[in-house]
Amino acid sequence: MDKENTVNEPRASYNTVANIPKENLGVIFHQYFIEEINKYKKKQDDELFLDPSMRDIYERLIKLEEELKNQRILMEARFEASDKRFGDLQKSMNTRFNEMQHYMDKRFDANDKRFNDLQKNMDKRFESMQKNMDSRFESMQKNMDSRFEDMNTRFNQLTWMIGGSFGLLTIFMAVLKIFS
Repeated sequence: MDKENTVNEPRASYNTVANIPKENLGVIFHQYFIEEINKYKKKQDDELFLDPSMRDIYERLIKLEEELKNQRILMEARFEASDKRFGDLQKSMNTRFNEMQHYMDKRFDANDKRFNDLQKNMDKRFESMQKNMDSRFESMQKNMDSRFEDMNTRFNQLTWMIGGSFGLLTIFMAVLKIFS
């Protein structure tokens, strides 16, 4: 059998619960309970309207429900107004935040520019100091080189002078030895 046909068949077509297919049990019991609940509600409503004191209570309940419905509508309107107010507040806060962000970005850019200018200035000063130090070092080096050259020539002169003195002394002693 087709599944759809078995679901739509009336309960009376099954002789016992054992003959009902398992996949249709939930649907059939659901239909049965809904019918029974509707019968019970209708019976209760009929009994309720028969008693006048219950009718007054029922009317009061209806008025109370209407009043609650009106209050709920008012509360929803208030909540919508609050939501709108919070939305407007959120928009103004976002606008202020964006303005502050823009202002801070400008300040940071200005600081970056200032630091870059300072860095360039420091680089120039460092290069000029480096050149000054290099020129001073070179002049000191030349001065020291000239002093060492002067010392070297003086030592050479002294060496020749001492060597010459010893040579003359040796010659003088040899001459004295020959003539004596």
